[in-house]
Amino acid sequence: MEKPEYQSKTIFLYIVRHGKTISNLEAKVHGWTDSPLSELGISQAEKVGEGLKNITFNAAYSSDIKRAADTAKIILHANKNETPELQELFGLREWNYGGYEGIDETNMWVPLFKEKNMEFKLDRSNWKEFTSLTTDREIADLIAENDPAKTAENYDDILKRAKKGVDFLINDITEKGGGNALVVSHGNIIPTILYLYAPDEYSGETVPNCSLTILKIENGRFSLEKVGDTSFIDS
Repeated sequence: MEKPEYQSKTIFLYIVRHGKTISNLEAKVHGWTDSPLSELGISQAEKVGEGLKNITFNAAYSSDIKRAADTAKIILHANKNETPELQELFGLREWNYGGYEGIDETNMWVPLFKEKNMEFKLDRSNWKEFTSLTTDREIADLIAENDPAKTAENYDDILKRAKKGVDFLINDITEKGGGNALVVSHGNIIPTILYLYAPDEYSGETVPNCSLTILKIENGRFSLEKVGDTSFIDS
């Protein structure tokens, strides 16, 4: 049987979470609801652009939510090489949090942390402990179950959407000859993607704003080169 074409190409996905937004600073839930990049978020994106300025990207993708697309455009603007046209994909959107969108995130997270006899901390200092006690499926399904508006995505909805988007971009970059692709997305959908494509290597690490995660595809195998790296914005 002939191998899928992507198995014959080496691909590096440079996956970046969008810069910090106004709603991030205000601790508001914003999945499909947009919020503009804050001054800090713009600065973070500029630093990532500087850090990646010498990388030749053969393709570039972002969520079709503006905060992600704006981050991608800032990164590409800093690049020293010819840059590709940005493609905005529905599949790279953040989880849809339904009736929790736009309100204080404590309303959504406190009940989930209580399920694990934990206290929700806004600084995410105990996030890895929380994720070690639960799964993305449990989190998404509980959010959907608790959602007063009953419009939040459940985990199967999220997986289907994310897989469609990532499969599209993998096939697209393969048609372009492989190589490096910039992918700008969100703080919960990025871990979902890592669980989908590199489940044996992703261990629930946090993905901070404007952190870099590199997913390598070679001979049909997906491997993580780095996860949630903030060295560009910390320097």
